[in-house]
Amino acid sequence: MGIGLLVVVYHNMGDLRGFLESLQAFPVRSPNCPTFLTVTLVEASKFEEETAKKLILKYFPADQVQLRSFEGNIGYARACNDAALAWSEDPKLTTYAFFNADTEMRRGVLDDCNNLLWSNPTYGIVGPRQVDQGGFLTHSGIVGPPPRFRSWKDSGRDGRWSDTLTDAWSVVGSAYFVKAPVWWELAHCPIYREIDPESQGAFLVTDHYFEDEWCSRHAVAHGYKVVFFGGATMIHNQGGATPDKGWSARKMKESQVTYVKACAVHGMLSGK
Repeated sequence: MGIGLLVVVYHNMGDLRGFLESLQAFPVRSPNCPTFLTVTLVEASKFEEETAKKLILKYFPADQVQLRSFEGNIGYARACNDAALAWSEDPKLTTYAFFNADTEMRRGVLDDCNNLLWSNPTYGIVGPRQVDQGGFLTHSGIVGPPPRFRSWKDSGRDGRWSDTLTDAWSVVGSAYFVKAPVWWELAHCPIYREIDPESQGAFLVTDHYFEDEWCSRHAVAHGYKVVFFGGATMIHNQGGATPDKGWSARKMKESQVTYVKACAVHGMLSGK
């Protein structure tokens, strides 16, 4: 049983360095759980590709990491789907874990999230608690349906929201653990194939947002539980994964339309 790890990078090589350093410092501890890392660059220049190659080799052996690069900003959904499709050829990778580059590991997060994910046959997706460098929460669990609360931002410091929610509405894609069999069940769902026939994986292809919420709600529709794991805390600094606030607001609105329509076709409550 192993973990496929993906980190998606949008220009910021400093973020990539921080992620790689933290992954080297806090790897999976179990000797029976091999890992394989994929680094995906979006909207990448040749200089960024070369820089990423050097950073990867600084921290990990070449045979443990794959670098994938795209000239355009293909979005998080396509980047994750692309990596998972490559991982599908390795049956040892039974957990898929997706990360933004502006995240950093902390002790035990990989082992603990993976162990929790597989501790119950009904658990399909797990997401850890995330804080910034100052200890302020950036993700404390998403609860729904509407009105949603405890979602993206919270003013509390590190000590708050350390519980575990086994019936979370969703967990955010910045740190997203999913069982590989569940991922492919969702990806091959006949209704989903009608909704998004060109998708290569379980993340709905949108204009950069709501792909994670779709996957979470889709998993629930298939009888799985989405778990927010407050006992595992990692860093999510935010800010390095999108071009600017105006771009983000526009893409979020466009993505929400796609998400709501997809939920309606599948007979799922969107919460919007």
